[in-house]
Amino acid sequence: MKKSTLAMLIAGGAALAALPSSSNTPRGIRNNNPLNIEAREQWLGQVGDDGRFIIFETALHGFRAAGRIMKTKKGRGVRTIESIINEWAPSNENHTQNYINFVSEKTGFPADDILTDSSYPAVIAAMVQMENGQNPYTMSEIAQGFEWGFYG
Repeated sequence: MKKSTLAMLIAGGAALAALPSSSNTPRGIRNNNPLNIEAREQWLGQVGDDGRFIIFETALHGFRAAGRIMKTKKGRGVRTIESIINEWAPSNENHTQNYINFVSEKTGFPADDILTDSSYPAVIAAMVQMENGQNPYTMSEIAQGFEWGFYG
């Protein structure tokens, strides 16, 4: 990794770590895990879990994990909003179709279109909004973590 890229990641991580955290803050934001990734395996930057979801050192690490997961899904042919959300938020515990519709409407991408690599950050941003009821992150922050995981 280039020094400039590493410096950018460190600076971005410091900015993301500065987001407020209180009991009123949604779980995903509080845990630096904006997509509420479940604690099933060990991730870079993981500092624990809350019994179900990973707690990351910074949200940048949470976005990195999301990027890695999206890369794995893409490799398995899961490349549309509909197919990603069907796996991410199964109907046995979510209103999956509402989630799909929300992400599709928020991004402007049809739910059944194959995503390009450059469209994933917008999809992740919409998923953060759906998962937490808010999205305090910039597109630059989301893209930075996503690219770290997806391409790194």
